[in-house]
Amino acid sequence: MTATARRLAADRGTAAVEALGGLPWLLLAGLLVWQLLLTAAAAAAAEHAARNAGLVQARGATAVQVGDTAVSSLSPWLRSGATAVVSGGRVTVRVPVPVVAPGVRSDALVLERSATFPAQ
Repeated sequence: MTATARRLAADRGTAAVEALGGLPWLLLAGLLVWQLLLTAAAAAAAEHAARNAGLVQARGATAVQVGDTAVSSLSPWLRSGATAVVSGGRVTVRVPVPVVAPGVRSDALVLERSATFPAQ
């Protein structure tokens, strides 16, 4: 066996080992991107819910009806823990952001969006 053949035989499998070393970082980056997408989706849904509730309020609905409209405007996966507060002409919707990491729960990640519409 020549020196080159021995060197190539000794390097066999190093690419697989290097790929396994980078796999945790790749998974962590994927979880981070997924969490950012969930946060953006929750922010857009909260904004939409606040605007819908503001429109209902502008038409003269009660505070309970406005709150129900806000929460029902959210996607089902965001409704748990969501609240709507009516204060004067302003509707504020608070939506907890789901956390992707398994076993991690954070009640501190809450988005708040508001909307104000003039009465008709």
